[in-house]
Amino acid sequence: MQSLPHDQLLNQLINLGQQPPHTLHSAAHYFVKGVAGTLPRGRSILMDYLRLRQFQPHTFQGTSHCEVCGLPLTTDIRSDDALRSAYAGHASNEVIENVLPRWQNTITLPTSAPTRQEDQVLRDLLLIIADSTDDETPGQLEKRIAKARILQKTDKYKRHGILQTLAECGILPNELIVPLYEGPRTQKQFWDAHQQLKGSSRSDIVLPLAGWRGHMGVDLDRYREIFSA
Repeated sequence: MQSLPHDQLLNQLINLGQQPPHTLHSAAHYFVKGVAGTLPRGRSILMDYLRLRQFQPHTFQGTSHCEVCGLPLTTDIRSDDALRSAYAGHASNEVIENVLPRWQNTITLPTSAPTRQEDQVLRDLLLIIADSTDDETPGQLEKRIAKARILQKTDKYKRHGILQTLAECGILPNELIVPLYEGPRTQKQFWDAHQQLKGSSRSDIVLPLAGWRGHMGVDLDRYREIFSA
């Protein structure tokens, strides 16, 4: 375990983001393989790539967590736990500090383009999402995807991570918070947007995915922009 103060951790993340070993294109390739189940580790890489692009120099603001970036005042980096979760196929945008050990590992991974069969799994997933009823919630969508059995090596929380990444890309739109793909947002904006959510505040689904409803559909132009470059 490594303990890092906010400023030191932020500087490390900024440095990683300034010299990324992967492009948006290669991060998207990893995600496609992750969705297909052939490389579960790939599911978190696109999310981490988007997060790394947003870190900018600033001083800590807030109490326990920074209102600008969301990093804790002091962080205990548990690299083994973060990597174990990533290799199991989880993708989360909630424990922001885990981007550090995950991306340090990511730079050691080889890249390869997804196969046609792997690409098709993501396209099939988007077709299922596009077939949502107008009032379908993210939780209801996840259950429908589970029933379709198209996502191999996933459980409820791994499917949440896949959908959350699509939401952070803006492929699953929402009206409450800007997705990471579209530009910077502060952690305070993220917290404030959660106050506008309808439904239980104890939901295990957070923004931006939590702000999606079936009538918002799928942004296929954004999908092509990211995955067909």
